[in-house]
Amino acid sequence: MRRIDFPVRLPDRPQSGEGSVTWCDVFVCEAPASHKAPVSANRAFDGTRNFCEGCLEAYYIGVQHGTMRTLAEMQAKRRRKPSKRKSSA
Repeated sequence: MRRIDFPVRLPDRPQSGEGSVTWCDVFVCEAPASHKAPVSANRAFDGTRNFCEGCLEAYYIGVQHGTMRTLAEMQAKRRRKPSKRKSSA
């Protein structure tokens, strides 16, 4: 059995201007990109990232999970907060 010493150095990818292939922006992925997805940094959808097919699916699942979790947290917070209305009796 061959022993692998870590960290293993991955081969360098060509920079964006050096070749015609666009690579996936996920740092552990070595596949060529096939899709561009909108991403948010400071404002809604103010940038794009390149993804391969597998990473795009994982990205969208993560975005959906984060959105649904935030929605559930907001609903729970709204249920805990007492109403500030005063009765008009």
